[in-house]
Amino acid sequence: MLDRKMDAVRCIVIAAEDAAESFNRTNVPENYTFYSAKDSYIAGDTEQSENLDNSTYTPMELYTDSHFYNIPVNLNYSIVHVPTNIYYEDDPVYDTIKWSESLDDVFIQNYYSDPALSFQYFGSSLGIMRSYPAMKWKQEIDLFDCRNRFWYIQAATCSKDIVILMDNSGSMTGYRNTIARLTVSNILDTLNNNDFVNVYNYSERADEAVPCFKEKLVQATLENVNALKAAVEDIRPEGYANLTHAFTKAFQLLERYRELRGCNNSSSGMQCNQAIMLVTDGVTGNHTEVFQAWNWDENGTHIPVRVFTFLVGQEVTKVREIQWMACLNRG
Repeated sequence: MLDRKMDAVRCIVIAAEDAAESFNRTNVPENYTFYSAKDSYIAGDTEQSENLDNSTYTPMELYTDSHFYNIPVNLNYSIVHVPTNIYYEDDPVYDTIKWSESLDDVFIQNYYSDPALSFQYFGSSLGIMRSYPAMKWKQEIDLFDCRNRFWYIQAATCSKDIVILMDNSGSMTGYRNTIARLTVSNILDTLNNNDFVNVYNYSERADEAVPCFKEKLVQATLENVNALKAAVEDIRPEGYANLTHAFTKAFQLLERYRELRGCNNSSSGMQCNQAIMLVTDGVTGNHTEVFQAWNWDENGTHIPVRVFTFLVGQEVTKVREIQWMACLNRG
């Protein structure tokens, strides 16, 4: 049974790659319409049709189906969901909606080949999602984005080691501290059970946000992520920032895990995906000496740890330096 599910996924992957590669927008009619999860009205519902744009969205015919929990659906096509903050008529977005329509044939074939299948999905990097079979979504405040869903994140990313450095110096007071906590929380939300993580708050020295996670990376399970989030909420700014010490501690930890997994041995073929996430309101310099010592191997041709920087606050300084850190460390 599991083999059938895997075969269905492979069929969708192959069809999506072929459709995207062979797409030619000149073959699409100017009055192209599609089935929208939010905006297509149900055929026969005259009251709803008067309030929606019928020139862009195709009306749906839905029928109750016991296989899909008695939800009204249509097995002949899929629906499209576009996040609220994405403009669907933007060329790349509109093109994705058009070429992904060819996936309907694969969805239908998968369903009839394995009736035990439930809903099938395709999510693009632009946020466009196709869902089969077609159904009408509830008319509620729409905050959904397939790119934030666990299944998308797990499929689109590989296992990684993450160290988050959160600036805890005296300048990180008020809304800066609030934004920093939210940033760390959002980063943690993107991780899954295949990832390993730790959070350090730094001022004069760098300390683990959760003391029992000392000098280790922990699996990004829901329990561990929630523990890190709760600890970050209790952090209070104080002292001055010693980013050199924080970077050194993060690089040492990640290097130890590379050695444990054999990533430093080129003959093993083992690849480690590691990153440092820096959340701060500013830096005192570009910290070249730290990167030369810990991250620029083989005369700078090999950079094992990627560095991503998040600058918070309005009246910030040293913007070039913090951009430089990321750009020269594959961030």
